[in-house]
Amino acid sequence: MLTIPALSGMLLLCTGKGVCLLNSRKVIAAVIEDRGITYAELGRRLDLSRATMWARVNAPNAKDVSASVMAETLEALGYKLVAVPKNTPVPEESYIVT
Repeated sequence: MLTIPALSGMLLLCTGKGVCLLNSRKVIAAVIEDRGITYAELGRRLDLSRATMWARVNAPNAKDVSASVMAETLEALGYKLVAVPKNTPVPEESYIVT
């Protein structure tokens, strides 16, 4: 594993193949940054305001998002939430929720 700087100073814990281990809010933030999508655009796709979308991902006292909210958000970003057996190889550019 190696640690790389990303997301405005936050460190991502990634394998050598570009697979990152993050909580669900940080996964969403990383995908937003990777895709170059604004919170306003993501909010529009989900019929939410930019402020609501930002708070869902970045509010300091916010809890991690539920699996259903994460799945819906990732779908709007062009990703999908899946469950696979623990020993299944994970493709590059994937995120593992911790």
